[in-house]
Amino acid sequence: MREFSFLHISDLHLCEPFKNNIYLDGYFLREEMWRTLQNAVMYANDKNIDFIFITGDIFNKEYFTKAHALRFIEILKNFMGEKIFIIFGNHDYVGGDNVLVDVDIPENIIVNFSNEIDEFVLQDYDLSIFMHSWTNSIERVPVIDAIKFKSKRNILLLHSGTNVDSNYMPVAVSSLNRFDYVALGHIHKPMELSKNVCYSGSLTPLSIGETGDHGGMYGVIDEKLKLQFVRLSELKYIDTELNVDGLSYEEIIETLKIEGGINILRLKLKGSKNIYINSDDLKATLSNFYKCVEILDERIYTEEFMKTHSELFAGIVNFLDKKNLDENLRREVIENAIKHLVGTK
Repeated sequence: MREFSFLHISDLHLCEPFKNNIYLDGYFLREEMWRTLQNAVMYANDKNIDFIFITGDIFNKEYFTKAHALRFIEILKNFMGEKIFIIFGNHDYVGGDNVLVDVDIPENIIVNFSNEIDEFVLQDYDLSIFMHSWTNSIERVPVIDAIKFKSKRNILLLHSGTNVDSNYMPVAVSSLNRFDYVALGHIHKPMELSKNVCYSGSLTPLSIGETGDHGGMYGVIDEKLKLQFVRLSELKYIDTELNVDGLSYEEIIETLKIEGGINILRLKLKGSKNIYINSDDLKATLSNFYKCVEILDERIYTEEFMKTHSELFAGIVNFLDKKNLDENLRREVIENAIKHLVGTK
């Protein structure tokens, strides 16, 4: 049988408003999504990939106009492989005002506008592509088990929460394992539910909650499926914490510095307060490596630190030590003294 390759991408969320993103400008983020889609097409061309699968939530219906639809199609026209297959999800469902319905689409771009499972046969590959789209914001579960295979190799494109998110058309994973590959959309984290059932994740991360690399699944099918995740988005959110006890300023920078890409860092500082590490200075230095830096200073003032740097606190501790107080009471007095002294600095 003839070997073929594919790139599976999903959840582009083009024209997302980003009203609550505190890190980057909404216009910058929206343009980055378009750039990442261009990166995906260029990657597919560089790899001589045969097919691209796009599995729903391509855009936000409220903000996606016909002009955006034309821009979307123009980018896809640059694909030099055989065909692109597209389905829709719960954010860009077919019913109502899905503007792609009114756009001229090239013959090599196959768009599914139905919530019935459609089949597209590629005889040269002995391959059937099955597709299902949402036609409303709430969609019934299709009968996967009723699909009859005519080809030797069979791929399904589906936008479903499966068992990961049961609120969104939860198809049982057990009904999917007979396909050679199932390209899933909806979950924004790349995830393999089984060796041939995968979420590619969102093409570009949408928020600080979507950390790690984002891109798509690159697959090759001959006798067996060979699959790997590929990073396509330059944008990356990093949400981490670091205990700075025992670390020098230089060691902290060395631990956190990163090269390349458009990186956003949210850093929680843990450990004890010390005079050598100022969070504002640290943010300024880390801004050389990150597009945006947020530091949440959760370090605490320890008793030893306060005794060393506050004569008043040292006097309080000496006084308490002479009183031979219950340990719980002593700790409570110490904590209140620290809070008061730090708050009135």
